[in-house]
Amino acid sequence: MTQAEVSAVPLTEHAPQPAPPAHDPRRRLMLLLLGGGFGALVLTYVIALLGAGGGLPGDTRVLGIDIGGLSSSEAEQRLREQLPARLADSVTVTADGEEFLLDPARVGLTIDYPATVDAAGSVGINPLRLIGSMIGEHRVDPVVTIDDAALAPAIEEIAQEVDAKPREGTIKFDSGEPVAVQPRDGTSVDQAATTSQLSQAYAAGAGEVAAVVAVAKPTIDKAEVDRAMAELAQPALSGPVTVSVDGHEVLVTTTTLADHLSMRPRDGRLELVVAPNGLSRALDRKLASFEVKPKDATFRISSGKPRVVPSVSGKEVAAPELAEAVTAALTKTGAERVAEVTLRTAEPALTTKEASALGVTERVSTWTTNFPYAAYRAHNIGQAARYLNATLVMPGDEFSLNKAIGERTEERGFVAGIIIGGSGNFDKDLGGGVSAVATTTYNAAFYSGVKDIEHHPHSFWIPRYPKGTEATVFWGSKDLRFLNDSGHGIFVTASATNTSVTVSFWGTDIYDISRIEGSEYNVKPFETEEKKECVPQDGMRGFDIDVWRVFKQNGVEVKREKFHTHYVPATEITCEIEIHP
Repeated sequence: MTQAEVSAVPLTEHAPQPAPPAHDPRRRLMLLLLGGGFGALVLTYVIALLGAGGGLPGDTRVLGIDIGGLSSSEAEQRLREQLPARLADSVTVTADGEEFLLDPARVGLTIDYPATVDAAGSVGINPLRLIGSMIGEHRVDPVVTIDDAALAPAIEEIAQEVDAKPREGTIKFDSGEPVAVQPRDGTSVDQAATTSQLSQAYAAGAGEVAAVVAVAKPTIDKAEVDRAMAELAQPALSGPVTVSVDGHEVLVTTTTLADHLSMRPRDGRLELVVAPNGLSRALDRKLASFEVKPKDATFRISSGKPRVVPSVSGKEVAAPELAEAVTAALTKTGAERVAEVTLRTAEPALTTKEASALGVTERVSTWTTNFPYAAYRAHNIGQAARYLNATLVMPGDEFSLNKAIGERTEERGFVAGIIIGGSGNFDKDLGGGVSAVATTTYNAAFYSGVKDIEHHPHSFWIPRYPKGTEATVFWGSKDLRFLNDSGHGIFVTASATNTSVTVSFWGTDIYDISRIEGSEYNVKPFETEEKKECVPQDGMRGFDIDVWRVFKQNGVEVKREKFHTHYVPATEITCEIEIHP
């Protein structure tokens, strides 16, 4: 019957109702009450109570298995024999269109047979249930025991597959064009409710069950995406924006705008956002001709003493002001697409006063490493020293040599040279020789007393480096890091010649540092190998060694640190054809 047909039936008429079947136990009980009166009810109750005797009520069934009239032990035995065949071997859980097959035994679903029999016999002396069991079938579902330790991970795994946060509607800017991202509902499996559903389904012998899945709606719907597209995104890229800086004009193209535009949700609506720092960097070259960048205070070494180089204020366009002015112009048209900004005083990140208070007053430590001349080595060491020179490490900051000198690439001025490869043999790569700067910096840090965070000795000992206090670096995997825990600033200077590199730390001297070198142990001889075409290599024994860093103040030792180093033997390699960088 359709909805129209249902509504057409007059309210004063009623469709004829079918008579209940003659065997309906509820109808028989009602007739008994009405016809026989209370006395007949009592008599029926007594008969039922006596009929129940010591066994289960008559016609009691568990998933169709008749256990009526049986004793508890007999009923349990029959259920153990027959019930497994009535239960599903596996249960398919459907969640958000996906199906997950569960093995009841593996996920901890079992039948509690004694509890099931108890439930079947629980009519007790309740008159209605006892009489109902006498005049009709008494159906009981099996009692299922759940092992949470086994089932919970299975339900959680389903949730991990199905759960998804709602995708908010938004607009992305791709290659100068706005692209709508339509919203999508999220889903979340109610794990407790799904566990209950699964237990009930298994008890009923069902092989399928639907997980209870809640739907989460996004806050930015399609209507809001459409509005933002028409009112914000499309006007924003309808043409370039002119930035006017105290009479100077800079044109910002739609491509540049799109690169730094995004949408931000707020209170259920989308709004345009211009990335301040990104846009400022994109226009940096265009703005540079009439900006004056501020200069941080720094230090220079004069007559063996560090002197403060004063900071200098600048004039520049503030990134937040630039972004705000451009944002306001995006929804305008034609000649009105102008962003007015002003050059403002820009203060340096480190002022003269702040630098003077850092305690950079003396040389704390210095180290020089000598090396045999090779064109690649001298070039790369000199380049790394230039990048490292004048690095200021603030109190409490962590220093990274890889960060200070940067990646060793041709664009950054490095050339290929000899390195120790992953196999422990000499190889060629960009930046060969930079380990000399690493070793020199590590020793300057060692004798300054700062906290060692990370350093990596070479795999085998190179005789020009001190045993146990040398280091290598490799971009992306090995770094040299220390923590400036001196309480003062540390100004790092680095310089190089064709055969040496020197690194010095300047700050406030706190400790007198000395080095104690132990004896070599676990010494292993090197092997020899001949190759046709290769980089030749001298052999070197392998050994372990311990070095202690001793801290003293006023001639009294206050602490010491132990550094253990393991060197592998370096194979002596001779080549028919030698390869040199």
